[in-house]
Amino acid sequence: MKVLKILAVVFGVILLLTGAGLLFGSYAAGKGDDVVQRQLQSSGLAGPVDGTVTAVEQSQVTVDYTDQDGKAQTGQGQAALTKPAKVGDTVSVYYSPDAPEIVVVTDLFGGSLTKVASGLKTGGVICLVLGAVLLLGGIVGLVAGKKKPTALPPGPSPQGQPAQYPNQGYPAQGPPQNYPPQPYPPQPYPPQNYPPQNYPPQPPTQPYPPQPYPPQNYPPQGPPSAR
Repeated sequence: MKVLKILAVVFGVILLLTGAGLLFGSYAAGKGDDVVQRQLQSSGLAGPVDGTVTAVEQSQVTVDYTDQDGKAQTGQGQAALTKPAKVGDTVSVYYSPDAPEIVVVTDLFGGSLTKVASGLKTGGVICLVLGAVLLLGGIVGLVAGKKKPTALPPGPSPQGQPAQYPNQGYPAQGPPQNYPPQPYPPQPYPPQNYPPQNYPPQPPTQPYPPQPYPPQNYPPQGPPSAR
């Protein structure tokens, strides 16, 4: 269980970081869309609107689209695509309001950076919420797991009476068993015959001659000094 709590904390942090990154990407996409829209307005283009590819000639594509005023239009122009266009593909179309037949075609996800920013923002908020929930749950679980219930020492009851403990139910013991005495036969041990030991005779003791020591002449001792 402790491993799951630690994993919850780790994934919570990862989701929080991911959510923060997605929100930053949403902010950057929104700023980029503003720049693109200003560039398009300065170039005299409007859009984007959805269009359908009807013909492909090298880098030129022909598309049918409906402009922002609700009129059906057909235009031809350059394609800024990540993969070659095919007839029937749905693409994003930027067109000139003064000359609807002039278009610029892209296959940007969502049709515009505004939709991309919105998608990134939604994903970022979801990651932040999930990350916060996992991180909080993991931390609470780890803190609660460290707390152990403390056993209360036995003491007197609130009324001043000694603490009462429940009786322990032990199984009833049957009457003592009287076993008959067991006769054990005497064990005969064979006699031990040890051969006599013949020790060699010991030589007589050696007499040592007396040792003459010269007399010791000690100098006379004076009277003890008074202290």
